[in-house]
Amino acid sequence: MRITLSLEEGRALAARILNEAGVLPETASVVARNLVAAEADGIASHGFARLPAYFDQVRSGKVNGRAVPAVTVLTPGVVHVDARDGFGYPAIAQGLASAAALIPKSGIVGIAITNSNYFGVAGHHVEAAAERGLIAILSGNSPAAIAPWGGCWQPNSDNRFQKAGHLILQVIPRRMQRPL
Repeated sequence: MRITLSLEEGRALAARILNEAGVLPETASVVARNLVAAEADGIASHGFARLPAYFDQVRSGKVNGRAVPAVTVLTPGVVHVDARDGFGYPAIAQGLASAAALIPKSGIVGIAITNSNYFGVAGHHVEAAAERGLIAILSGNSPAAIAPWGGCWQPNSDNRFQKAGHLILQVIPRRMQRPL
């Protein structure tokens, strides 16, 4: 059976399911917003399809649905976010907000996110930076399970810039830049 929902109805449904699993309301809202954005962009593998796994991961304790990320500004150009074994979505959002506040002072900010779970469509986080007038480069770690572009066998990780299981998000100002 196929059901059509508005974006708002989809966000409300996903948030309700996550709340029932034990996820904090604010976190559930951030995760739901990202899942619905993936659906709206036609990336179903990163949308509602993830809800059953998220529900189970929170219920089993694999993901801490009650985690509140801890943001530490290490220097004017480096932000560390400990996701505390929770979802990556709120950790990235908080790290980006901190970085945006530091940009006028430092000109460039690197964000390192640790102890997080899956963070969804990388492009959505980069778009969030662009909406703030910034340029972002995002890289995350993954198991070696993805074939390289054009390949059919050799599993490859998408871990290009990343070390020791940390998510790196580099944010720089976008003043007077040409479109890519």
